[in-house]
Amino acid sequence: MTLTPKRAQADDAARPTYVGVEVCAGCHQTQAERWKTSHHALAMEKATPAKVLGDFSGVLIENFGVVNTFSRVGDTR
Repeated sequence: MTLTPKRAQADDAARPTYVGVEVCAGCHQTQAERWKTSHHALAMEKATPAKVLGDFSGVLIENFGVVNTFSRVGDTR
């Protein structure tokens, strides 16, 4: 008889979830203050015309032979 171990599975209530910078800052104030002005924090902001500063007027970017075109459709992100 061969026994195959079952993979442990956490139920949804036990799975970790993101609680937000305010909760983390309670114990990690220095790190939270540094994070607030980092590129990581800025990357989590909603993309708006005021925040997205790239040139989307048909610019082509070539990288290692692959050509990419940036575009925007209205204010949809």
